[in-house]
Amino acid sequence: TAYEIYQCDWSSDVCSSDLVQLERNRSAFETMIGSVAILSPQQLYRKRAEDLERVERAYKQAGVEARLKAFLFKMEEAYAWCHAVLCRSGATTIAELAVTRRPAILVPFPLAAGNHQLANARGLEDLGGGICIEERNLTPERLFAALNKLSDTEVRREMAKKLSKMAQPGAAGRVAALLLSRGGAR
Repeated sequence: TAYEIYQCDWSSDVCSSDLVQLERNRSAFETMIGSVAILSPQQLYRKRAEDLERVERAYKQAGVEARLKAFLFKMEEAYAWCHAVLCRSGATTIAELAVTRRPAILVPFPLAAGNHQLANARGLEDLGGGICIEERNLTPERLFAALNKLSDTEVRREMAKKLSKMAQPGAAGRVAALLLSRGGAR
């Protein structure tokens, strides 16, 4: 059964240290390509422009059809298009997953301050909306098992229901209104 998965470049928070970490850990990328090739989902993969050709070659060699983009200007379209997401687990990413109700495989950035991405990923996993795999434990077998689990429509539907419990659409507007009511613009 074909399904769509959105994969960010391991840093949907666009943190330069995340990008550097990925470059140091090419095995994580190779693990992901190998596992994805087995299930053959359609792909939308956001990657740094300078790596686009390398990623394109890797997918082609693995026999995986992919839609590659160096940058996504309309994240809402990527989330609307996909069934599941493979990503890091920064706060903004977690909020986006909840609002869009997209189940995810979360690979926390191991050098994040205070290991907050691991806490975010574990929280989403405990809620039932995500699967956390620490980068040091990322193997083709573990990633394949997670991808296989997310290929099940009923599993994704249940995870989406759980994600809706934590979604806070319009939160930024409410915070801004609260701040303005407390002190106004200066």
